[in-house]
Amino acid sequence: MLTTLLDKIYNYLHDNLDSKNKLLVIKIINIFLFPLILILKLSSFLFNNPISRYIYFESLKKKLLILNTDKEKYILNSDDKVLSKFLYINGTYDFSKFETAIKICYPDSTTSPIDLLVNIGANIGSICIPAVNRNYANKSIAVEPDPQNYRNLVSNIYINNLQDKILHYCNAISNVNEKELELELSEYNFADHRISVSNTEGVFSESKRRKIKVVTKTLDSFVNFFDKKKNLIYMDVQGYEGIVLQGGSKIIEKKIPIVLEVWPYGLTRANSFQILINIIKKYSYFYVLSEKNPKKRPSTEIEKIINNLGPNSTKYIDILIM
Repeated sequence: MLTTLLDKIYNYLHDNLDSKNKLLVIKIINIFLFPLILILKLSSFLFNNPISRYIYFESLKKKLLILNTDKEKYILNSDDKVLSKFLYINGTYDFSKFETAIKICYPDSTTSPIDLLVNIGANIGSICIPAVNRNYANKSIAVEPDPQNYRNLVSNIYINNLQDKILHYCNAISNVNEKELELELSEYNFADHRISVSNTEGVFSESKRRKIKVVTKTLDSFVNFFDKKKNLIYMDVQGYEGIVLQGGSKIIEKKIPIVLEVWPYGLTRANSFQILINIIKKYSYFYVLSEKNPKKRPSTEIEKIINNLGPNSTKYIDILIM
């Protein structure tokens, strides 16, 4: 904008002043404008590099921020020190994992969008919104159990003008419909809210977390939406994956590709470990998405991969099952 303004000024001077006066005026302009340009560029650098954005985000308490990237807009919560913070600093969160998965499932997805993305544990929309906005998916269903995250999710859908393309539900996905469960809330990581199964202390002091009531839906309650060929389920449910998939037998029969997290600690705490392993084995193969070049593995190898992590490990991997 400033460059355009300068061009207009110089063109005006060129057309309306003689050479002597033009040179004088240009010198005067340079004396005042160049320091201003330098200050503006320095300010832009100071406030738009990752370190300064990190410091600014960490300084805020109980604030909502608006992030306007080149492609998407988001309303963020400054108390969320993980997903919202990474979005604010980097403009994206875990989306490269989605891109890797969809290119494996549907290599033509950049030119031929998939029909439906179901995003379970959608949080504030960091996966489903760019997926639809960037034409990887024609439509999406976003499900988020926490009311606070859900409000921001809906707001983000609307400010990106995607309200006709993304359906949204404030529910927990489980193995039974219309059941009331407790959701334990992390104070600093709004992507680590979890269905409460264990009352033990836990590595992350889970027993001290505030709990709220949420109502469930099953994965199979969405089965009628999968009426076309190109579909993907993307879930992040913090160890509850096995229970979620228990309620999706009709969808599992269709062998719809699923991206999910394998987190031994969370799976063990949710009594979901062996359930998930058994369901993964119903699929033919899987990919470990954190690998630089994900390798196709038979589903029978899933136990070997998990054992490499450790049965109660707080480390995790993201996989695509097909």
